[in-house]
Amino acid sequence: MAEPDTGPLLSEHLDELELIVRAAANDGYFDEAKRGRLGIAEAFEGLDYVIDWHDKHDHKLLAAARWALDHGWPGGQIA
Repeated sequence: MAEPDTGPLLSEHLDELELIVRAAANDGYFDEAKRGRLGIAEAFEGLDYVIDWHDKHDHKLLAAARWALDHGWPGGQIA
């Protein structure tokens, strides 16, 4: 398990999260060219990356989401 990142939530973190979200929409493949051709080791590397990212940054996303809701962001909208 990764140690939480205690620094600020950065745009780069959200860029990484966007990659994770896109991979999730792509059946877990980070690279469309490798779709259907990943070995078990590569699949576990991707899973490890996702889990590590969430271990490091979810607490910041939760704080940002709570702040946004408290300041009038309508939670049902997706940008």
